[in-house]
Amino acid sequence: MIKVMATGRLLTTPNPITTENGDAVVFVIDPFPGPTPAGTAHQCEVLYHHPRLAHALLDHGIIGASVILRGELTLWHPSAPVEDELSAVRVSINADDIHLGITHSPTSE
Repeated sequence: MIKVMATGRLLTTPNPITTENGDAVVFVIDPFPGPTPAGTAHQCEVLYHHPRLAHALLDHGIIGASVILRGELTLWHPSAPVEDELSAVRVSINADDIHLGITHSPTSE
């Protein structure tokens, strides 16, 4: 188990889904919204399973909003054939705590 704290900006609006573990909210963050070296990944999927707070996330999760979250990092292989196991790992975070900040339009940064 890898526990992480991540910051970034919402790339997608949060959407409700049903998983093997019950209802959840899923969204994608950019953990590196500023300038980064070439080849840096700018997408990380986040799953959030707390129904009481998920409604607030659905109501206020606007693309571009800053986000701070804590959770468990999950690494898994895509289903398609890959060249080697290390270079083809999908990353997601099962969040247990999320805080949304202010929104920024892409032109204001």
